[in-house]
Amino acid sequence: MNRERQIRKIGEKILLGNVEYQIKNVIGFGGSSIVYRAVYRDELNRDSFHQVLIKELFPFSWKGEVWRDEEGCIVTDDRGIELMQDARESFLQGNQANLELLLKDPEQISGNLNS
Repeated sequence: MNRERQIRKIGEKILLGNVEYQIKNVIGFGGSSIVYRAVYRDELNRDSFHQVLIKELFPFSWKGEVWRDEEGCIVTDDRGIELMQDARESFLQGNQANLELLLKDPEQISGNLNS
């Protein structure tokens, strides 16, 4: 079993809510997440696609405490629970800050379709 942080495959399709997204490439990553560029099909104009960024909570761990399983889910062992909780807190704080800035200055801040 590979316990290194693995990015999603280019072309991979993931379902979030009722929308299917296709991963196009990796934009970047940090200590707590990976950001992907993805597309989803427009419901009305079926030949058109919308581009979005997807930020996936997936903290980096030196010792392999957090990894992606065979189904693509992010899992942790007992040693990684605290790391995952800390990363989740940071992720949520960053998301909240983005939503607050979006309310104040929507022209200058990237939108957030869904958390």
